[in-house]
Amino acid sequence: MDFIYNETRALYPSIYLDGKRTLEQNFRFVRALLTETRRTVNPQLRRVNYYAYTKFEFILKVKERANKCRASHCSGNGNCVLRKPRTRCYKKMNPKKYVCRCDRGFEGQSCSQKARTSNLASNKSF
Repeated sequence: MDFIYNETRALYPSIYLDGKRTLEQNFRFVRALLTETRRTVNPQLRRVNYYAYTKFEFILKVKERANKCRASHCSGNGNCVLRKPRTRCYKKMNPKKYVCRCDRGFEGQSCSQKARTSNLASNKSF
């Protein structure tokens, strides 16, 4: 299976909510799923994107805003994540509510610095 994973450019974790759980349970489920996806991606020396998908129509504007935040706030080397993980996301992204989670090999508040080689092994982004 390693050969398949080594060729993968992106992961697509599916998020299906059955309507039987509370909002809090759904939140925890989605967070755990995305945390596991990040854990799986983290050891890779190359960038592997991940896109959560659901049965609902994906809003293109959300992706555009996320990419814009990545480029403008994280130097294109990280993803914008909420400062307070339990905060709800809204249609409009307020940059003050987000911080950068740097891709492997980068560090700093805006992911603009190359990580020192000694930091790569211990670089935990979450």
